[in-house]
Amino acid sequence: MKTAKHTPGPWVTRGDNIYNKCIRPHRIAKVFSCSFAVTDELAEKEKRLNAALIETAPELLEALKGLVREIHYLVDDGTLYREEVITNEGYQAAQAAIAKAEGRK
Repeated sequence: MKTAKHTPGPWVTRGDNIYNKCIRPHRIAKVFSCSFAVTDELAEKEKRLNAALIETAPELLEALKGLVREIHYLVDDGTLYREEVITNEGYQAAQAAIAKAEGRK
């Protein structure tokens, strides 16, 4: 298994900032609203949603990698056909997202 090149999770949101959750936390990101929200309330809501997505990124990556591993097991045991898997748009999107998250694309 490859070692993550990003700050390992879990991550936690505190206000507008995302921190790693370890003994000595450090800020990973500051969250902003990039839209032209009509009200401050909508801008704050967008920032909270952006922060939630960023905060869960490590877990989402690991979950996606787990699903891809499971697909590989199903191909190896003959439950799924390799040709059908590698041409599947969802599988290709998952592989591309993992590669992007790991800095390979």
